[in-house]
Amino acid sequence: CDEEPRAITLNGKALEQVASLCYLGSTLLGTGQSGLEVQARISKARQAFGKLSRCLWSRKEVSVPTKLKVYDAAIRPVLFYGCETWSVTNKDVSQINIFENYCRRRILGVSRRDHITIAHLCQQCGHNTDVATLLRANRLQLAGHVLRMPDSRLAKQILMSTDIANWKRPRGCPFQSWRRQVLKDAEACCK
Repeated sequence: CDEEPRAITLNGKALEQVASLCYLGSTLLGTGQSGLEVQARISKARQAFGKLSRCLWSRKEVSVPTKLKVYDAAIRPVLFYGCETWSVTNKDVSQINIFENYCRRRILGVSRRDHITIAHLCQQCGHNTDVATLLRANRLQLAGHVLRMPDSRLAKQILMSTDIANWKRPRGCPFQSWRRQVLKDAEACCK
């Protein structure tokens, strides 16, 4: 977009505009995309998983149910931290699924050569909800929380705002916004 960004003022002072911002451990992009945040979360979860590799995942004397409880309590929260604000693409969901399947195989001691289906892996781990459904539920939960806020709250004003005057969408396919994704989620739940 060739347009110069609009100046945002707060208490009479102009705020600096940046391409990305790290806030409470999450990376926010000016475009609203979440691909970098998803990659960062996968990386952090992979590090947490790797740190437990020698002392937990590769040990035969630790039972699989115990390993799964540790995975659900320690790794998945790292992976899905802030996921209710993500506007994900199919590629992002696929990458999360790949990481989760890798973890499940390590926990269960199953090789890819064993030809066990992903559905069977999920069933053995007790993960009956797929990643897309989990993300959808978290987004809708946050949207419901924001919509119940009083109209004076900034979060609700931003979510419910209409298009900015004199703003034109840049050429090309628009990025998937969080608001548009929540509307699709709500439509999917109503069907």
